[in-house]
Amino acid sequence: MLDYPSPIFANYTLTENREQRTENREQRTYNLQPTTKMSDPIAKTSTLTVKVGLDPAGIPIAIEWESEDALGKKEPVDCKAMLLSFFNAQTKETMKLDLWTKDMQVDEMDRFIFQTLRAMADTYFKATQNNKLAADMQRFVQYFGEQTEIIPRQQ
Repeated sequence: MLDYPSPIFANYTLTENREQRTENREQRTYNLQPTTKMSDPIAKTSTLTVKVGLDPAGIPIAIEWESEDALGKKEPVDCKAMLLSFFNAQTKETMKLDLWTKDMQVDEMDRFIFQTLRAMADTYFKATQNNKLAADMQRFVQYFGEQTEIIPRQQ
């Protein structure tokens, strides 16, 4: 169990559980829950669960997630990739968990990274109001999108 403080909301505990599944595949479950180390009183807690099905070699073959606060669907949602990062306020380091299934195609990874980079640039601007660097990030996103042919090249 690892504690990773979030600068925005709360401290969280990320736990990894290993279970044996049928079909000789191991499954890992990651639970993210707030701890009680916050300075403000906790009004509500929320749980995000990520389940990763692994083949016998430990390679992800299935990823699903669910949240008790998800709009609409209340059942697990299948996905092919995920990027999860936590910033540790004490050490000033980022813990990352990047996973993708072995059947994810290169064009799907290109689109996933393109959309993630675009969202990161937006988030960076919202958090810092640094328009110059956010614009530089968006220019790279544009370049990345054109190079991977996700978006048409600008003339």
